[in-house]
Amino acid sequence: MQIPLARSVTLWTDIVGPAGTRFLRLLLDTGADYVTIGREAASDIGFDLDRPERTIPLIGANGVVPSPMFTAPLVRVQEIEVPNVRICVHDLPSEVSVEIDGLLGMSFLEHTIFTFDFKARTFTMVDL
Repeated sequence: MQIPLARSVTLWTDIVGPAGTRFLRLLLDTGADYVTIGREAASDIGFDLDRPERTIPLIGANGVVPSPMFTAPLVRVQEIEVPNVRICVHDLPSEVSVEIDGLLGMSFLEHTIFTFDFKARTFTMVDL
């Protein structure tokens, strides 16, 4: 997969949960440890927010907040499919949630080879 490199890279991503799939716009974020999606999307695909697999401290601009964590059976970006991806659930600030639905973090990206070619202005990602 190769796409033009812009100021930010937003990728349409399928997140599969226990009860369905959501097609979400995720911002590529190499500084995020996990794929992160909002509470509504997580609930829609069947994750029980009252019974997370575990809760992790999420460090953000507003300090540390507890974030439910689950394992998504599958996360797909175009032709790249990664099974059993750790995701955390956190609503992004309203200023950015209009444009994106979450973050595509390292819990997905660590299963790929990705490169930024700033001279050619392209982003390339392939699975391992």
